[in-house]
Formats: sequence, C-alpha cells, structure tokens
Amino acid sequence: MADQEPVDVAFIRRAVELADPDAVRVALFQNTGDANVAALPPSKDMSDSQRAALVDKAVDWLVDNASGEMPPEPPAARLRELMTMATGREMTDVEYEARRDLPAFRRYPFAVEWEGDRPEIPAGFSVAIIGAGFSGLAAAMQCTILGI
Repeated sequence: MADQEPVDVAFIRRAVELADPDAVRVALFQNTGDANVAALPPSKDMSDSQRAALVDKAVDWLVDNASGEMPPEPPAARLRELMTMATGREMTDVEYEARRDLPAFRRYPFAVEWEGDRPEIPAGFSVAIIGAGFSGLAAAMQCTILGI
C-alpha cells in the first residue's frame, strides 16, 4: 500500500535475533503452520544453521505479514501443543493450568487495573526486575502501565 511507511528489515532482523528462539519458533509455527518450523528442536539443541534459518523465516514472514493485531487465543488443545513445542516436553495438567496465561494471548492477562486516576507512586519507590523471561516481561509491562 502506498500510504504505509517502508519496512525496516534490519530493525526486524535485530529484534528477531534478540528474541527467545523458542518463542520465535512457536509464534512462527502458530502463524504459518510450517512443518519445517515445527520440526526444529528446542533452541538449546539447535545448530547454528537451524537458528539462522529460523531467523530468516521469521524475518521474511514479519516483513510480509506483521501488524498491530493480536492473534486470537488458540483452543486449549492447540495452546497446549504450542506450549509443549516451546518447552520441548509434555506438561502435566497442573503445570499447564498454572502456565496457560503466560503466552499472553489475552491483552495483559495479569494487568493491574484501577478506577479513576492512576495511583500515585510513592516518593523513592523503585523496582528491580531480574530476568527477561515471561515473568520479567510481565512485571515490566505492569511497571509500564503504572508509569514506573
């Protein structure tokens, strides 16, 4: 479309290279159904050439298909399949139920909410987030929502 800004492929590539390869693999498979992506091992077992091929496929797909739209949450069986793909192992029922919201298909499933004005942040309040896994990213989003 003529009114769209040009795609910054280098920016997309850098973002994909910095992302968790297991999350990239699962998201790419979810959106494409590509059996070759599904056949890739968990990132800890990927060769350099497999990782490079994954990055290339993800960048190509994003250049052609990226949007600001959130994909719908898949049915429970499909979500469990995607989570198993990410971890490389079957989850127990208890583990699945405890983690089913972590892929965040719902907009900020653990978001802090309030009525009226945003709560005031106490003077001198600070937060340290250790780690950039699902929990660290969720904590960072909560801080962002709160203006921290």
